[in-house]
Amino acid sequence: MTEVYERGYDVRHGVATSVPVIVNELLVRMVYTFKKHFYEGKIWQESMPIKKDLTLNRMLTVGTGSLCLVDFGQAAVTSWGNWVLFFSKLNIVAWARFGMLGVKELQLIES
Repeated sequence: MTEVYERGYDVRHGVATSVPVIVNELLVRMVYTFKKHFYEGKIWQESMPIKKDLTLNRMLTVGTGSLCLVDFGQAAVTSWGNWVLFFSKLNIVAWARFGMLGVKELQLIES
């Protein structure tokens, strides 16, 4: 961990890695809203995302999972077997969000 910090991966790096996660979240929510409005014919107020919607949660899980899959591939290819470099290139914020969405998905399925 000391070597990771010495290479410049600190709080600024953590904030920078959250940008793709936020963009992904906003794009998925925008697509969900457009789908509800244009495909299902609902008015804009009814099209806005709500918290306990199984479709929205599944869309967010798939979108974030795709982001994590691409991130894992990029980190694996560019690290060349160096574990410190691999974990420094991984987007930990995206993986944490993917884990939280997975738990939420399981909770929604059970209820």
